[in-house]
Amino acid sequence: TNTTAGSSANSVTAGVRGATIAGGGVLGGIDPDVGGEPNRVTDIYGTVGGGVANRAGDDAGSVSDRRSATVGGGAYNDASGQMSTVGGGFFNNASGFASTVGGGFDNCAGGEYSWSGGKGAKIRPISIAGSSRGCNGVALSGDANGDEGSFVWADTQFEDFVSTGPNQFLVRADGGFLLNTNVHLSGADDFTIKARPSGDADADLRLVTRANKSAIFFVGESDGALTIIAANTTGNRLTVNGGTGGSATLSNGGTWTNASSRSYKSGFSAVDPLIVLDNLVRLPISTWTYTGSTEGSHMGPVAEDFKAAFGLAGDGKSIATVDADGVALAAIQGLNQKLETENASLREEINALRELVLTRIGNDH
Repeated sequence: TNTTAGSSANSVTAGVRGATIAGGGVLGGIDPDVGGEPNRVTDIYGTVGGGVANRAGDDAGSVSDRRSATVGGGAYNDASGQMSTVGGGFFNNASGFASTVGGGFDNCAGGEYSWSGGKGAKIRPISIAGSSRGCNGVALSGDANGDEGSFVWADTQFEDFVSTGPNQFLVRADGGFLLNTNVHLSGADDFTIKARPSGDADADLRLVTRANKSAIFFVGESDGALTIIAANTTGNRLTVNGGTGGSATLSNGGTWTNASSRSYKSGFSAVDPLIVLDNLVRLPISTWTYTGSTEGSHMGPVAEDFKAAFGLAGDGKSIATVDADGVALAAIQGLNQKLETENASLREEINALRELVLTRIGNDH
């Protein structure tokens, strides 16, 4: 039995059974340019709860091959995929098998078992059949399933937000992403994670491989310190790849190691160790504390003086450890060269004095 209520313009396609139109629909049309805006069911066991110009079904193929699509309400919505659902909103299309559009405006759930919602959230379909509502202008996925298993939610920005493959979880939120909190600590924050109300008070993030090797990042409640702990590792605890082929690493013993292979470097130029030593001797060294820090005093140069003395890479606000080490090593070589030169001169003077003493002793005898 088919049940049709609401506008007399509402219709169930011939051959369909078990269809329900609970109400809604407009005979003359809300838009004067449209002759009528009824609700329709074109699939077996399809349902339209209400609203206007909604359709449960796709009008394609044999009626017996199409079934169980649902539109809850709203306007100009299509649930064109088998077992698909559009909850409401307007100009939405759930065209994938068992796909869902929760609501909103101009959304497309084109992949099997996909979900979209918000505004302009698009999941690429297999094809665009019948009405193009929601899926108009969206590129096809190029396979037989659409971008299956994908979840896409989009905020109110104008541009469409479109999936690029199957089994994706995509969220566009211009106000930022927040978890366990509704307030960013800074207006510049994009992603904020706060500790759960239950459990410990630290904010934890754990990454786990398929083999259950893991690393945890957490901010301690007591001191606000960021701690990184890698578990089940046999090599480096932390690797930072700068994109030039080399990587800086923190070993599982706690040693920081900089990339320094000749194969990572170019533009070699010899340095004069004596000049480096002379510049280092003139470099101001002092003790100081970091502003706002309670960790105590440190000793060393400031970056501005270091930059002026040696002209190495950097913005003059920081000192790279490889540069500090290089200056120290070059200065040691310069000091050694200076000492060797002075020692050679002293040896010559001593030898000359020895010869003079021996000569005088010989003359006395």
